[in-house]
Amino acid sequence: DSILSALCSAVFFIDFRLHIIPNVLNLIAFLAGTILMFLDKNSIQDSLIGMCIGLLFFLIIIVLSRVIYKKDGMGLGDAKFMGVVGIMFGSVYTVATIFFSFIFGAIGATIALISKNKKMGQEIAFGPYIVMAVMLLMFFGEEIFSLYFGI
Repeated sequence: DSILSALCSAVFFIDFRLHIIPNVLNLIAFLAGTILMFLDKNSIQDSLIGMCIGLLFFLIIIVLSRVIYKKDGMGLGDAKFMGVVGIMFGSVYTVATIFFSFIFGAIGATIALISKNKKMGQEIAFGPYIVMAVMLLMFFGEEIFSLYFGI
């Protein structure tokens, strides 16, 4: 958790300010996640599935936005970061991270539009919203899942 927390702090502030998630951060996190994955032999398959879910979901968004809108709808750093989240979190938490990051992103974009900080079509950094979702699930994931599945 401390590795992911440190990575998330860096991603949050760098992406928020510069609109980029540096490859070196994703590489370090990927290596750490891979080492941790092999230390916990029960989660290797789930970690790889989580990586594929996170990476492919965001790559599909990138490709579709380039084909449909002829511009980037999301950066490759976001896709790589979600791959790393998948390795560290596994498949179920990765899907939940995607879900909550889009909820947080929608709320953030709406606030930015209403407050006139951003105009429609203007770029926003998505990494901070991924980080918020990761932090939410790191601290309250079990409670959220027990509430959801208990309904």
